[in-house]
Amino acid sequence: MHLALLLSGQSTKESENFKTTSKFLLTPLLPEDLFIGKNKEKAQENGEKICPELDSLIPEPVKEMIDRYKQQMSAFLEQNISQYETEKSVSIFLNNLHLPPHLTKRRTGESLNTGNVNLPPQLWQKISHVQQLGGTMALNEIMENIKMKYEYMVSNLENTLNSFKNEENDDNMMRQKYGNNWFRKPSNVLNTKFIQTIQNHLSSLERTSHYDQSQINDICNNAKYFEKICCSKEKLINDIPGKIVTKKPENTKESQMHEEILNLIDLSDKTSDIINPIYDQLNDDAAVMSMFIEVLEKTTTEQAIFNKNREEYEKKFVELKEISEQILNQKKVITELCTKFGSELLNKKKEENFGEAAGKYFEDLDKYANLYLNMYNKCKKGEEYYNNLQYKVDELLAASNQWMIKRNEEKNVLISTINNGAFGGNQLYQNNTTLPQTGDASDYAIFAVIAIAVVIAIYAYKKVRDYNI
Repeated sequence: MHLALLLSGQSTKESENFKTTSKFLLTPLLPEDLFIGKNKEKAQENGEKICPELDSLIPEPVKEMIDRYKQQMSAFLEQNISQYETEKSVSIFLNNLHLPPHLTKRRTGESLNTGNVNLPPQLWQKISHVQQLGGTMALNEIMENIKMKYEYMVSNLENTLNSFKNEENDDNMMRQKYGNNWFRKPSNVLNTKFIQTIQNHLSSLERTSHYDQSQINDICNNAKYFEKICCSKEKLINDIPGKIVTKKPENTKESQMHEEILNLIDLSDKTSDIINPIYDQLNDDAAVMSMFIEVLEKTTTEQAIFNKNREEYEKKFVELKEISEQILNQKKVITELCTKFGSELLNKKKEENFGEAAGKYFEDLDKYANLYLNMYNKCKKGEEYYNNLQYKVDELLAASNQWMIKRNEEKNVLISTINNGAFGGNQLYQNNTTLPQTGDASDYAIFAVIAIAVVIAIYAYKKVRDYNI
């Protein structure tokens, strides 16, 4: 629906719905499972819940207004802020001086955020994904689940295999006892497919068990690395080489240089105090939506809202411009000091090569994360394999059980028939190729059920074979 229709009153219902939604979003009594606001990305990093219904509650025309406003305001802010000195430009300036880290630390003892101090966004995204998956505990749980499925299948397959062997022994005993009257086909012939299939699965499970143990060993051997990347973001940042420097300036020249750098860092912090709240306000979903209530009520327009906020930001840019000029002057002072006794300072850099140390640190974290993700995928594939195999094994076990039930019924009917004198020795055996006719049609049904059981077993065998390693 076009915005003009909404403002002309032709969509009163949707307008009222948005007003209700906006009041709901702005109330301080938000549900615990609802997260809205300027720290949305931070909430996602920390695993906090974000209301999945929020987007669907906002009418499309309002979404369009919000998108237009954010695009226009972002372009305006970028165009203006790029003209001034910021924390980023100060960081680049200090980084290019190649001074020892202890000369660029803040008053709190932390080095200035030069872009190398914080975790690279892509690296943190990967580490955060590892943490969401569950770390080492998740791997151990998957492997424990695999172990349970393995033991279940091996135990049942071995028990079923023993049952087939016992049934064959029993059939051989009956054949010796009743001679030619025991004319049904031998179990060691009919059970071949079942036994072969079970033995194939036991062999496959034996092979996979070696691979499973190798996976468990790898998890144990690399657990210390996985625990490293499962630390909090703050801990990972604090562990960056050069992040916290306890060394103090050693002489008057270093002290003078450090004091000037501290003044520069203080000025860069002031620029952040101006810029950050502006972007926080722009990214505050609830606050941005609330501005457009007046648009729906026709008390203002989109352009008026943009102009009002632009004027407010332009006032802040005046202050930002003044600080930016101070930063430029401070840069000149520091540059002159570097020219004056820079060689002495650079000679003191020694092993404090932050860039190389931090780069190696990030490289290790990335390697640990990739190792974990690769191992997690292998474990999940193994779990999927076992899930599929168990399903097919259960089919095979059910068919095997049905088969032996019918073979046992057939045995009992045959014994009963023989004991009742229905057979007359070799001559009768030679004239009969099926179960004895006892006058009950169910005798023939036994063979039909057995035939069905064989088909099911062979089908299950072919299905299960697809998952063999």
